[in-house]
Amino acid sequence: MLEPFWRRPVYILICATAVVMISVGIRQSFGLFLKPITLELGWEFGVFASAISIQNLMIGIGAPLLGAVAAVGVMCA
Repeated sequence: MLEPFWRRPVYILICATAVVMISVGIRQSFGLFLKPITLELGWEFGVFASAISIQNLMIGIGAPLLGAVAAVGVMCA
């Protein structure tokens, strides 16, 4: 029996690449909003920049840990 076209490795790779591109693009675009947000809210540049840098650090620390949890979940299923 033939497998559905969307289960072929090429399509899975294309979809995974799209997901990564969208998530990284969203994360990296916050720098564009630095000036408008700080002016609108009356914050100093350091406050918003610190919040974004802490967010990026937490994502960087959490990604391998959550990836390992997901891998263990897949192996146990």
